Amino acid sequence: SDARVTEYDDPGAEAPSDISDIKYSTEDDAAIDQFVREHVSTTWHSIGAWKMAPLDKKGVVDENLSVYGVEGLKIADLSIAPANVAAHTNATALAVGEKAADIFIKELRRK
Repeated sequence: SDARVTEYDDPGAEAPSDISDIKYSTEDDAAIDQFVREHVSTTWHSIGAWKMAPLDKKGVVDENLSVYGVEGLKIADLSIAPANVAAHTNATALAVGEKAADIFIKELRRK
């Protein structure tokens, strides 16, 4: 592979003029992809996959935790957060759970 480390005697010296762009092979790309999948992660908690917002604002869940277009399905976890929270996610998860319990109790009393 042409994608390799090249060492020079004086690391503080100006780069030589004969340096060319790295040429990555298909195998190099596959190795990079594998490394990224195995070693890279986020510093953020994974939240917001099923955003609570109006459907026309790309929401998936309404204010009663119901999934748009799916009867009887509710989501009650941090995946409903429309954006990352600026606090420890535990407190937000507890708030979502408490609100979900209120919604569920209210809806079950109507039946």
